[in-house]
Amino acid sequence: MIKLIFILIASVCFSAVFSQDDDIASIRKIYQSTNELIAVSKTQEGGGLYSNEITVNSNNGSWRAVGNYSKKSVFWYSDDPAQYVQVNENSTESGALVKAEISSEAAASMKFYTEYLFDNDQLIFIYKVEDAYEGKIEYRYYLKDEQVIRYMINQETSAGLPDSEDLIKEANEIKRIFLSTF
Repeated sequence: MIKLIFILIASVCFSAVFSQDDDIASIRKIYQSTNELIAVSKTQEGGGLYSNEITVNSNNGSWRAVGNYSKKSVFWYSDDPAQYVQVNENSTESGALVKAEISSEAAASMKFYTEYLFDNDQLIFIYKVEDAYEGKIEYRYYLKDEQVIRYMINQETSAGLPDSEDLIKEANEIKRIFLSTF
């Protein structure tokens, strides 16, 4: 009897791990195909994606107590988001946003880069790079149903998972900014 219970528990655990691996593989496939569409869209018309850009301090002027500072946000989308936006002005539903790329530089030696990947208006992946005094650190967050299912630091899977709520708030703010460009 104990053997049977152990086998049942083990099979449930293994199926959850394999299911998660399938989810990660699916996210990576969406990420790759989105980047391919972006590459085509950058070089020729017909890639199927459009982009809006917001640039802060485009001349890279020196800011008080910071030095050089610049920030650029690029929003990649597939269709006119206005058709998806509800009448409510506080809505963050865009429907069309597939990827946001945010890069910033401060004090000449601090660089930050973040990508947000969406699928059907759901955040599915965040990639962050911090290149500062301590060196370069990469973070990867894989999400399903607004929950982190895998978290990686510099290619190593972390044992603990960060709070998904903060990441979802962050993504909703990105979507709100994207929608404000229309």
